[in-house]
Amino acid sequence: MDIARPKVFYGWWIAVSFFFINFYWSGLLVSGFTTFFNPWKESFQLSSASTSLSFSIQQGMAGLGAVLVGLLFDKFGGRILMLLATALSVSGLLFLSASQYVWQFYLSFGIISVGYTIFFAGIGPALAAIWFRKHRGKANGLLLCGSNLGGVLAPLLVWVIDSYGWRTACVASAFGLLAIGIPTSMALRHKPEQYGLLPDGDYETTQTCHDGEQSKKTTKMPEDQHEEMDFTLTEALRTWTFWCLAFGQSLAIFGLVAVSVHIFPHLESEGFSRDTGAQVLMVVTMLGLITKVGFGWLGDVLNKRIVLAGSYLLQGLGILALANVENSWTLGIFILVYGLSAQSFGSVLYPLLADEYGHRHIGAIQGMIAAPYALGAFLGPYLAGITFDVMGEYTWVFVAFGCATIMSAPTALASGTRPFQGDG
Repeated sequence: MDIARPKVFYGWWIAVSFFFINFYWSGLLVSGFTTFFNPWKESFQLSSASTSLSFSIQQGMAGLGAVLVGLLFDKFGGRILMLLATALSVSGLLFLSASQYVWQFYLSFGIISVGYTIFFAGIGPALAAIWFRKHRGKANGLLLCGSNLGGVLAPLLVWVIDSYGWRTACVASAFGLLAIGIPTSMALRHKPEQYGLLPDGDYETTQTCHDGEQSKKTTKMPEDQHEEMDFTLTEALRTWTFWCLAFGQSLAIFGLVAVSVHIFPHLESEGFSRDTGAQVLMVVTMLGLITKVGFGWLGDVLNKRIVLAGSYLLQGLGILALANVENSWTLGIFILVYGLSAQSFGSVLYPLLADEYGHRHIGAIQGMIAAPYALGAFLGPYLAGITFDVMGEYTWVFVAFGCATIMSAPTALASGTRPFQGDG
């Protein structure tokens, strides 16, 4: 079975489909969940640390489970996995909306977290690595910037929560996830070769020889696509590059996840209204639309390690700006710096992994690089919650996270030095 050969390469339709997946999943389960933080805290009579624990469970499970999801992706593709993720998270949201006890609250988060783990494991970037080579950065930038557009959901979530309660907001969110998750997941395809295509829109044509046998002829194959070494997961784990990139990402995740969970309560503790917090969240994520595409494009034309280091540096400076938000003009500095950097490293990191290790085992490799992420993702929100309970503010924990993120920049640069290398 071949997909018809339209003017637009089907890989771009996959990128667009995952753009909308990222739009809703990230807009709801990443940036959107911070709008629920104080309502959940008050409803279940929890401390900031205990409320943060639910988010830590979600992110920690995502990091640890990404390895298994990556292996499953390499074998089965993304469509069935994303359909399963949608079913699990919808069930968890509906259960959460009916929860009356703390154990039910945590159990609901556990169910949601299993679905989120599948989404988080990097199915979109893995598909971009398989369907593209020359345009990996651009494709990643396109599909990842959907998560930034998801910031427009924050004001809507605040309005629903404040007007109808957080339980109604959970039910509405579940049905929205069904409406978006099913059709976009159905549009996903695993490998272009299964449909008579090659990465970037090249084709394999079938010809009949004079003896009646069929042979395949590849057309339009650029020279730079002939050679791409495919590492196994074991071979990748033997390289300096892998561990540098994994360590750098882990440092950056401490602050990134903590900010995504605590930005709303932080702004409220500094005297800003919930409406202001929602607007800040929307503007910050919308600004990222520019940089995710921009950093992805830069990664295609410049040294990816330098671009990656720059994204880490800017994100760290943005978190330091958040630590010092006290009034409108300091808030504006945070919005500008953090908005132009947050999560932009994904537009460069995933294509860099594909360039280094090939695409045949990219799901497993991406999943494994997320395993060290789990520590930062689990501890970041929880440490921020404890700090607020003890000190009544987030300032110093955000300073620490900002400095840790800045330290990711030299690790990205060092990943190219290769002091040891695997047999692959």
